Amino acid sequence: MSFRTPTVPVSVVLIAAGFGLLSFACDGNDPQTGHSDLADVTEVDDPGVVDTAPLDTALPFEIVQENRDLRNGVKARVGHVTDGDTLQVWVGTSAPKSYTIRMLGLAAPECNKDYRQTPDGSRLVCTADDEYYGLASYEVMKALVENKQVTITCDVGTNQWCETDPFDRYLAYIGIDGKDAGVESARAGAAFSYTDFQSSKRADICRAEYDARDADRGMWVLGSVSQVLAGMHPNTRGWYNAHHDNRCNQALGL
Repeated sequence: MSFRTPTVPVSVVLIAAGFGLLSFACDGNDPQTGHSDLADVTEVDDPGVVDTAPLDTALPFEIVQENRDLRNGVKARVGHVTDGDTLQVWVGTSAPKSYTIRMLGLAAPECNKDYRQTPDGSRLVCTADDEYYGLASYEVMKALVENKQVTITCDVGTNQWCETDPFDRYLAYIGIDGKDAGVESARAGAAFSYTDFQSSKRADICRAEYDARDADRGMWVLGSVSQVLAGMHPNTRGWYNAHHDNRCNQALGL
């Protein structure tokens, strides 16, 4: 919640305060979903806007600001899972704001989506595989985090805004009960380490993915990497075959 300093003269403010007539307005925008290539658009407050107007120290109340920004270290509630690596979170307790998260360092198999009525409104929901294991990957992530309290962390400084991808999705990790949701999804055999982009948790996600591969868990029940990749899109096979294992091994010091 953000407030603007009253711009009326101090004398007017003090007179109004004395008669109990002083009021101030807060942002009353309805929360909307964030947006990706498949999701609705969210309008978020510009973090660069700073109100430099002086605050009259004689005001008989304290202005309290609630953190509703998607910053590194903020607490949030997962409102809806879109697929195995994309979800929506709500930040703030009064008039919370919604953001779309693309989980950093993780790549889940794609699923076909359709709009369905959910407890969080009309949202895109996975309905079938687009790539092999796409629907199952969504179901794993949903069971891990949907409607749960989580901690958002990003590869930026403490309390800084999380970065976004070209679709304006925020790039972040989802922490729950002392664990990382992306790592747990990879451990379940429901997602890959996304080695196309840098991630501070690459080693953790790669280690979990290798563990699932060795145990024939989740998508790896097929028994070989080539069999799993045969069910993926050509671009997925492309980046995976080009550098996935090399970059994972480097991250793990192998």
